[in-house]
Amino acid sequence: MSKNTKLLLWLGGLGSMVVLSIMTYRYITTQIELLQSSCYKFKNLKILSLKKKRIAMTMTMYVKNISKIAFFLKNYNFDIIINGKKVANVNKKLNQHISANGGISEVKIDIEFNPKVSFNALDIISLLKYALLEKDKFIIKLKGFVDVKHSIIETKQDIEIDFTLKEILEDDEDATSTNTAHECKIEI
Repeated sequence: MSKNTKLLLWLGGLGSMVVLSIMTYRYITTQIELLQSSCYKFKNLKILSLKKKRIAMTMTMYVKNISKIAFFLKNYNFDIIINGKKVANVNKKLNQHISANGGISEVKIDIEFNPKVSFNALDIISLLKYALLEKDKFIIKLKGFVDVKHSIIETKQDIEIDFTLKEILEDDEDATSTNTAHECKIEI
Protein backbone atom coordinates (compact mmCIF):
# COMPACT_ATOMS: atom_id res chain seq x y z
CA MET A 1 0.00 0.00 0.00
CA SER A 2 1.38 3.40 -0.95
CA LYS A 3 1.98 6.32 1.37
CA ASN A 4 -0.84 8.30 -0.27
CA THR A 5 -3.33 5.46 0.23
CA LYS A 6 -2.35 5.12 3.90
CA LEU A 7 -2.67 8.89 4.37
CA LEU A 8 -6.11 8.91 2.71
CA LEU A 9 -7.30 6.02 4.89
CA TRP A 10 -5.94 7.70 8.01
CA LEU A 11 -7.57 11.04 7.10
CA GLY A 12 -10.84 9.27 6.23
CA GLY A 13 -10.84 7.50 9.60
CA LEU A 14 -10.04 10.73 11.43
CA GLY A 15 -12.78 12.56 9.53
CA SER A 16 -15.29 9.83 10.39
CA MET A 17 -14.37 10.06 14.07
CA VAL A 18 -14.80 13.87 14.01
CA VAL A 19 -18.21 13.58 12.32
CA LEU A 20 -19.31 10.87 14.77
CA SER A 21 -18.12 12.97 17.71
CA ILE A 22 -20.05 16.03 16.46
CA MET A 23 -23.21 13.96 15.93
CA THR A 24 -22.92 12.42 19.41
CA TYR A 25 -22.35 15.84 20.98
CA ARG A 26 -25.41 17.30 19.21
CA TYR A 27 -27.58 14.35 20.23
CA ILE A 28 -26.53 14.62 23.87
CA THR A 29 -26.97 18.42 24.02
CA THR A 30 -30.43 18.11 22.44
CA GLN A 31 -31.40 15.48 25.02
CA ILE A 32 -30.09 17.68 27.85
CA GLU A 33 -32.24 20.55 26.55
CA LEU A 34 -35.22 18.20 26.59
CA LEU A 35 -34.33 17.07 30.12
CA GLN A 36 -34.45 20.70 31.13
CA SER A 37 -37.91 20.93 29.57
CA SER A 38 -39.42 18.34 31.90
CA CYS A 39 -42.87 19.04 33.31
CA TYR A 40 -43.88 18.91 36.95
CA LYS A 41 -47.20 18.44 38.68
CA PHE A 42 -47.82 18.40 42.42
CA LYS A 43 -50.57 16.27 43.94
CA ASN A 44 -51.40 14.15 46.98
CA LEU A 45 -50.71 16.57 49.81
CA LYS A 46 -50.79 14.57 53.03
CA ILE A 47 -50.51 16.05 56.50
CA LEU A 48 -48.39 13.75 58.63
CA SER A 49 -48.28 15.74 61.87
CA LEU A 50 -50.14 18.75 63.27
CA LYS A 51 -48.67 20.31 66.38
CA LYS A 52 -48.56 23.88 67.68
CA LYS A 53 -44.95 24.32 66.68
CA ARG A 54 -44.67 21.88 63.80
CA ILE A 55 -46.56 20.92 60.68
CA ALA A 56 -45.15 17.98 58.77
CA MET A 57 -46.52 17.01 55.39
CA THR A 58 -45.58 15.26 52.21
CA MET A 59 -46.60 15.83 48.62
CA THR A 60 -45.87 14.05 45.40
CA MET A 61 -44.07 15.71 42.51
CA TYR A 62 -44.84 13.98 39.22
CA VAL A 63 -42.10 14.44 36.63
CA LYS A 64 -42.70 13.93 32.91
CA ASN A 65 -39.43 13.53 31.05
CA ILE A 66 -39.86 14.15 27.32
CA SER A 67 -36.24 13.28 26.55
CA LYS A 68 -35.20 9.93 25.08
CA ILE A 69 -32.71 9.61 27.92
CA ALA A 70 -33.76 8.33 31.33
CA PHE A 71 -31.91 10.00 34.16
CA PHE A 72 -31.45 9.92 37.90
CA LEU A 73 -32.62 12.68 40.19
CA LYS A 74 -29.65 13.10 42.54
CA ASN A 75 -30.76 16.01 44.72
CA TYR A 76 -33.48 18.56 45.17
CA ASN A 77 -33.29 21.82 47.06
CA PHE A 78 -36.40 24.01 47.26
CA ASP A 79 -37.53 26.97 49.29
CA ILE A 80 -41.20 26.50 50.11
CA ILE A 81 -42.98 29.85 49.95
CA ILE A 82 -46.61 30.16 51.02
CA ASN A 83 -48.42 33.38 50.15
CA GLY A 84 -45.11 35.18 49.77
CA LYS A 85 -43.51 33.94 53.02
CA LYS A 86 -40.70 31.44 53.06
CA VAL A 87 -41.78 28.70 55.45
CA ALA A 88 -39.20 25.99 54.84
CA ASN A 89 -36.28 24.74 52.84
CA VAL A 90 -36.29 21.13 51.72
CA ASN A 91 -33.09 19.54 50.59
CA LYS A 92 -32.76 15.86 49.93
CA LYS A 93 -30.12 13.68 48.32
CA LEU A 94 -31.52 10.69 46.50
CA ASN A 95 -30.93 8.40 43.56
CA GLN A 96 -34.36 8.29 41.94
CA HIS A 97 -34.81 6.94 38.42
CA ILE A 98 -36.81 9.22 36.12
CA SER A 99 -38.30 7.44 33.10
CA ALA A 100 -37.67 8.55 29.51
CA ASN A 101 -39.91 9.09 26.46
CA GLY A 102 -42.77 10.86 28.24
CA GLY A 103 -42.78 8.48 31.18
CA ILE A 104 -44.11 9.86 34.46
CA SER A 105 -42.16 9.32 37.67
CA GLU A 106 -43.15 10.12 41.27
CA VAL A 107 -40.90 11.95 43.72
CA LYS A 108 -41.98 12.41 47.35
CA ILE A 109 -41.20 15.79 48.93
CA ASP A 110 -41.29 16.03 52.73
CA ILE A 111 -42.01 19.47 54.18
CA GLU A 112 -41.80 20.56 57.79
CA PHE A 113 -42.27 24.03 59.30
CA ASN A 114 -43.34 25.93 62.41
CA PRO A 115 -46.61 27.76 61.63
CA LYS A 116 -46.17 30.31 64.42
CA VAL A 117 -42.77 31.38 63.11
CA SER A 118 -43.83 31.31 59.47
CA PHE A 119 -47.17 33.05 59.90
CA ASN A 120 -46.49 35.27 62.92
CA ALA A 121 -49.02 34.68 65.69
CA LEU A 122 -51.46 32.59 63.65
CA ASP A 123 -52.36 29.42 65.41
CA ILE A 124 -52.59 26.14 63.58
CA ILE A 125 -56.41 26.13 63.55
CA SER A 126 -56.54 29.57 61.91
CA LEU A 127 -53.99 28.52 59.31
CA LEU A 128 -55.87 25.33 58.44
CA LYS A 129 -59.18 27.18 58.32
CA TYR A 130 -57.74 29.76 55.93
CA ALA A 131 -56.11 27.06 53.80
CA LEU A 132 -59.32 25.05 53.45
CA LEU A 133 -61.70 27.98 52.94
CA GLU A 134 -59.44 29.94 50.60
CA LYS A 135 -57.80 27.09 48.64
CA ASP A 136 -57.57 29.17 45.47
CA LYS A 137 -55.83 32.03 47.35
CA PHE A 138 -53.42 29.78 49.26
CA ILE A 139 -50.46 30.04 46.88
CA ILE A 140 -47.50 27.72 47.23
CA LYS A 141 -44.23 28.36 45.43
CA LEU A 142 -41.30 25.99 45.10
CA LYS A 143 -38.14 27.83 44.18
CA GLY A 144 -34.82 26.06 43.89
CA PHE A 145 -33.15 23.42 41.79
CA VAL A 146 -32.78 19.74 41.04
CA ASP A 147 -29.56 17.93 40.14
CA VAL A 148 -29.93 15.23 37.51
CA LYS A 149 -27.44 12.75 36.12
CA HIS A 150 -27.20 10.38 33.18
CA SER A 151 -24.02 8.38 32.86
CA ILE A 152 -21.22 10.95 33.05
CA ILE A 153 -23.47 13.93 32.28
CA GLU A 154 -24.73 15.97 35.23
CA THR A 155 -26.84 19.11 35.06
CA LYS A 156 -28.57 21.42 37.50
CA GLN A 157 -32.03 22.62 36.60
CA ASP A 158 -33.51 25.70 38.22
CA ILE A 159 -37.16 25.33 39.12
CA GLU A 160 -39.67 27.98 40.12
CA ILE A 161 -43.25 26.79 40.22
CA ASP A 162 -46.36 28.46 41.63
CA PHE A 163 -49.57 26.58 42.31
CA THR A 164 -52.57 26.86 44.60
CA LEU A 165 -53.70 24.47 47.28
CA LYS A 166 -56.81 23.97 45.16
CA GLU A 167 -54.67 22.66 42.28
CA ILE A 168 -52.99 20.13 44.57
CA LEU A 169 -56.19 18.92 46.19
CA GLU A 170 -58.39 18.80 43.11
CA ASP A 171 -57.88 16.93 39.86
CA ASP A 172 -57.01 19.89 37.64
CA GLU A 173 -55.39 18.97 34.31
CA ASP A 174 -54.18 22.57 33.90
CA ALA A 175 -52.17 22.34 37.11
CA THR A 176 -49.14 21.13 35.20
CA SER A 177 -46.13 23.38 35.58
CA THR A 178 -43.13 23.58 33.33
CA ASN A 179 -40.16 25.83 32.80
CA THR A 180 -40.77 26.00 29.04
CA ALA A 181 -43.34 27.28 26.62
CA HIS A 182 -44.07 23.93 24.97
CA GLU A 183 -47.19 21.90 25.65
CA CYS A 184 -46.52 19.29 28.29
CA LYS A 185 -49.54 17.93 30.16
CA ILE A 186 -49.36 15.31 32.89
CA GLU A 187 -52.45 13.18 33.37
CA ILE A 188 -52.48 11.12 36.53
